[in-house]
Amino acid sequence: MVKLPSSSPQRCVLCKGSRMLCGRSKCPLLTRWNALLPFYKKELNEDIFGSTPPSFFVGRFNYPRVYAGPMIPPDFGEEVKILDEPDLWFGKPLEIIVNYRSRLVRSVTPVEVKNPWEDRLFDSTRELVISSKPIDVEAKFEKPPKIRIDFNANAQPFGPIGKLKVINISENPKVERVVDRCVHDYDLKAGSAIISLYEGGLSVNTIQRILSAGLLGTKPRRKLVPTRWAITATDDVTSKFYVNLIKKYPEIGEYFVFKSSYLDNYFRVILIPHSWAFEQLEAWYPGSAWVTGKQPVIVVDHEFYEGRKSYASNVSGAYYAARLGVTEYLTRIRRQAACVIFREVHGGYTIPLGVWQIRENVRQAFKNPPERFSSLEEALKASHNGLGIPLQYWVKKSQLLNFIRNQTKITTFF
Repeated sequence: MVKLPSSSPQRCVLCKGSRMLCGRSKCPLLTRWNALLPFYKKELNEDIFGSTPPSFFVGRFNYPRVYAGPMIPPDFGEEVKILDEPDLWFGKPLEIIVNYRSRLVRSVTPVEVKNPWEDRLFDSTRELVISSKPIDVEAKFEKPPKIRIDFNANAQPFGPIGKLKVINISENPKVERVVDRCVHDYDLKAGSAIISLYEGGLSVNTIQRILSAGLLGTKPRRKLVPTRWAITATDDVTSKFYVNLIKKYPEIGEYFVFKSSYLDNYFRVILIPHSWAFEQLEAWYPGSAWVTGKQPVIVVDHEFYEGRKSYASNVSGAYYAARLGVTEYLTRIRRQAACVIFREVHGGYTIPLGVWQIRENVRQAFKNPPERFSSLEEALKASHNGLGIPLQYWVKKSQLLNFIRNQTKITTFF
């Protein structure tokens, strides 16, 4: 594992509490948030009755033997669905979202990722994973769930956690036809199943839940997928599918600039008349999650026409979430373009809520009419309006902008 010096201002931004680049066994920032944000104050005991949204979480520590299980609030009714449906959260205050998630009690069972269904207790939870509506359940824990709020950069936070002893599902799940077909097709590869589910109208959150529970793919290859990996895999597979379509479309004829802001995150999306390429630059300000220094930290990842061959380790899961939002739009207008995203994360974003907010911010940007320009310089100048980092710093960090600026097109000779 690569370790950055303890004084490195980029260490926490690159790590985001997941890779332990500081050498500690626990992230001190996450530990602090967990201690300072006890949103969940209801007394809990060993028995919990409630409706799961449905929600399901698979951990990644100690892989391939992980802790997994459904998340259950001590509440009933259709209204619990919003507790685990990020598509419905855009525009809501940070405190409301943390409150949603802290109401979910995470039940866990230690299982092997390749053979989780050999555990009778775990096997009984499969039905609720594929349900399209909340399901009433009764869960018994070995001890009262421990009140803890956990955060990471990719997945949404959740509340108390307890080791599951017994779970009873009181009703049959309602299952979408496309879900039933993909889950029971043991010859269908996981990637193809993800695309079928997405084109069938299911949200990214629903797809990653089914993937995470090991219910997609050919029979011998099915296994549990840690939730944070499943989220990125879903964003990656779906956006790559759209990229292959986009490459067949004609290029846009103008420079477009789209804008969006939410939770003190400020996005500028620039579409450039060019063959497909993508780059995301993020500037994290002092006071925001992961920044412990006194200066903003800029990280960047990119891909050219051929795509990436390695994980976008600087921007991490946010890269794939944003790319999905971009490719959805280009597919919708049936055009090809290069895209550069500037994201500024200001001090008000103190708690990492998951990559859903990046995906939804980019989607929201495309709901607004674009500003149109005839040159790259005009588009860059307009995109910088409202941002704090000087434009020259963005341009200096950008591989894609420098490539496009210095590239000589064949049309120049005609």
